[in-house]
Amino acid sequence: MGRQILIVDDEPYILRILSFKLRREGFSVFEADSAEAAESLIGAHEIDLVLLDVALATPTNGFDLAAKLRRNA
Repeated sequence: MGRQILIVDDEPYILRILSFKLRREGFSVFEADSAEAAESLIGAHEIDLVLLDVALATPTNGFDLAAKLRRNA
């Protein structure tokens, strides 16, 4: 199994295209359309890399999620 990557973006097209390209290169990919969904996935899986849209239009923005991930690393 390849490395596990989490893509966090609220734009469905960006999620689809990045997921497609990364899976084609052999990575296991998880997708989240919000910071809240990302936190659930991070808690349930061993994620090696997070590709994060810092301008999320969800209750928690990407900068806040990144800070939280750094604190809990």
